[in-house]
Amino acid sequence: MRGHQIILAILVCFVSGQQLTITNPITSQTWEKNVEVTIFWHNSGYDPNLNISILLSNTQDTVTVGSAIIADNTTSFLVPSTLYDNSQYKLYLYSETTNFIEGPLITISNGLLTFLSEKKQLPTTATPNIKNIVITSPLSKTEWSIGSIVTVTWTDTGVSTKMTILLYSVIYGPAFLANADSKALSSKFRVPNLKIDSWYQLHIYAEGYGYIDGPGITIVSYVDNYYSAESTIQKRL
Repeated sequence: MRGHQIILAILVCFVSGQQLTITNPITSQTWEKNVEVTIFWHNSGYDPNLNISILLSNTQDTVTVGSAIIADNTTSFLVPSTLYDNSQYKLYLYSETTNFIEGPLITISNGLLTFLSEKKQLPTTATPNIKNIVITSPLSKTEWSIGSIVTVTWTDTGVSTKMTILLYSVIYGPAFLANADSKALSSKFRVPNLKIDSWYQLHIYAEGYGYIDGPGITIVSYVDNYYSAESTIQKRL
């Protein structure tokens, strides 16, 4: 939304005696994906039964993360896993009556940075009589599209542990893909909403053993029909 439109919306609320204000959070926050957060607001003059949407928006993405009626004064929701890693979103309350009520900047974290701080690493080639995990697919540089279903496979030589499959970019940080049991030998998942034309490295993190490096993955496009109807809100900001 353009700056002068925000100012106009605030002026209209002031003149009419109606005001809706986000009271918590009021300063910049870091939210972790898949973790429940709670926000609060204060209403003065608006219909208490009015429905409002809670949005997170930046220049690349707009996501509806929750909804409530104004009289609730609070709502809780899970931070979506589809948000861009280590990026900033502006928090908004929205309805056609209130327009866009601006909140603070929210930085999105996926909580996986500790995985890549591990120094311990499994061998990347099979060695007789040594416990290890080896990624068998993909084996070389690969292009993935956002929203597509992909499969990662591996071998397990006596490890038998829980694993996390992730991508890592030196620019955008880690991105969660899936949890798996090493004995499953494969995992199928949907490619999350990452930045197009970005480069990541595939990793498997094995609990108690460290992480295994895979090939480079380039995010090239969206699959057909990836966008939901709510993404059209971005055009109004």
